[in-house]
Amino acid sequence: MIDFRYHVVSIVAVFLALALGLFLGSTTLQGEVFQNLQHSLTKSENHVGALESQVDQQNNQLDHDRAFDQLVEPYAVSGRLSGQLVVIVSAPGASGDVRSGLVTTLERAGATVTADVRIQSALVDPKQDAFLGGLAGRVSIPGRDAPTGTGAERVVAQLADVLGIRPQTKPLSSSTIANVLSTYSDGNLLTVAPVHGNEPRPGTLAIVLTGQPPARNTDPQLVQTQQSVLVDLVKDLDTTSLGAVVVGPAPNANASTDLVASVQSAAGSGVSAVHGVDQSAGRVAMVFALVEQLNDKSGSYGTVPGSTPLPTPSP
Repeated sequence: MIDFRYHVVSIVAVFLALALGLFLGSTTLQGEVFQNLQHSLTKSENHVGALESQVDQQNNQLDHDRAFDQLVEPYAVSGRLSGQLVVIVSAPGASGDVRSGLVTTLERAGATVTADVRIQSALVDPKQDAFLGGLAGRVSIPGRDAPTGTGAERVVAQLADVLGIRPQTKPLSSSTIANVLSTYSDGNLLTVAPVHGNEPRPGTLAIVLTGQPPARNTDPQLVQTQQSVLVDLVKDLDTTSLGAVVVGPAPNANASTDLVASVQSAAGSGVSAVHGVDQSAGRVAMVFALVEQLNDKSGSYGTVPGSTPLPTPSP
């Protein structure tokens, strides 16, 4: 006869056997899982190490290429723009270091930088249009029709009238140029920086320098207004001078738009665009694009995908 103690012992034995089986099975499984995970981890670490090594090699190659470009730049641009007068107009947020690099490259190319005009935020602020229109109404340029349109469009047209010149155009007096620039400077719409201590003069060629493209969280209306002002500016300068080029640094990953490409696309086929002018390769492309403008040609050049490195054939 099976007594109660037998039942208890049997049940305990069953649970012990079950527990032992689970323990043995789990430890065996843990070992296999651990080995698989360890293998995957080692494989991933090796892959990451190979990628890091590849990135280091590419960065070293990029540094080498940029150093080479920097050494070649003076020879590549030498004499390309001899006798040309160039004005530089910078958008809000444009880098001072980039602008200084443009001046150096242009002078190496034989050009004379005649004006360094820096647009302030008020000129691209959609809330300031009534103020801009009132200020534009106080400015008169002899021999030039009064511009029409929004306040910003009128201001930009008058700036282009005094900053651009063609050989067949009757030049404006220095007092007229000074009056227009000082009016808008006093209105906090722009600042004019002296170039080698000289008073600003119009240029036969014009460069519009953008800043870094606006970040993704920037007010879309502000982005649109700034782009519209730059489009009008580069189009008007292309008309009043022998050619205009919009330039800027290559856009970063956080940019909401490619400002250089957007401005050129909206300005039309007569205007050229150059990306990457924060590097020697981009500045060389800028000089060649200006030379191409003198021959009534245009294009999109520079260091970003989709752009041609230089005009083809290069001048």
